[in-house]
Amino acid sequence: MGHLMKCEECGRELDRKTAEKINEIRTFFPNHHTPARCPQCQFKAEREAEKKREETEEAEYQARVPELIADAGIPDGYRYRRDNGLSTVEGGPIVEHAASWVWDHRRDNLLLSGKTGMGKSTSACYAAMRLIAEHKRVRYIKLQRLLCEWSEARKNDSVHGEQEFFGRFRRLDLLILDEVVGKTKDTDSRREMMIELLDEIASGEIKMRLWMLGNYRTNSIDALFGEENREPSRRRIEENFVCAGITENSVEVFHVWP
Repeated sequence: MGHLMKCEECGRELDRKTAEKINEIRTFFPNHHTPARCPQCQFKAEREAEKKREETEEAEYQARVPELIADAGIPDGYRYRRDNGLSTVEGGPIVEHAASWVWDHRRDNLLLSGKTGMGKSTSACYAAMRLIAEHKRVRYIKLQRLLCEWSEARKNDSVHGEQEFFGRFRRLDLLILDEVVGKTKDTDSRREMMIELLDEIASGEIKMRLWMLGNYRTNSIDALFGEENREPSRRRIEENFVCAGITENSVEVFHVWP
């Protein structure tokens, strides 16, 4: 004896088990229309509903991207072009060759060197904004500001404060640390924080990528981590970072360890 219930989508007769399940649901929820679908059409409907839900969520996320970029700390001056006022993501990066190189190396830890105006910060932030649009968790901060947060975290309880401080980085995909050299005092506190940060990245305790931007000169790295830490710090950078200098026309990789 054939079943009386047919699939509303394809017209095929439903098997007994599927028909009984639909009738049971309709009995318990009489005011809610439960469509009669064969397993194949039900699977297709669920996939379409899931796709629509994902598209809606993605549209909602993309609408929040400008807010997320601001929350990441990326300055307005690095987000918009002065010549046309357009977002650098929409209108293109300010320094094309530098931004292209940074984007190609977005999965690496980077040490970027260059004089003021060469495009270190704008290019790093350009890549960061694109990464935020891809659901990556990013933070941009200058070293001096990060040192203030480090000092504040250690005020009352140095052990707990340090754990909490570095715990923030474990929630990030990328940290852009700007003005790493030249604008902060050479102190024991600075060296201690930078050594710990470098160690945790080298050991894999912190999974995020770190981009360190600055106008590096001879012995800048030694001053950053301390002359007594010269060999281990240079070795960790050489093993875990891509180091490059940005000029007006090119980006050239260099080595910090002979």
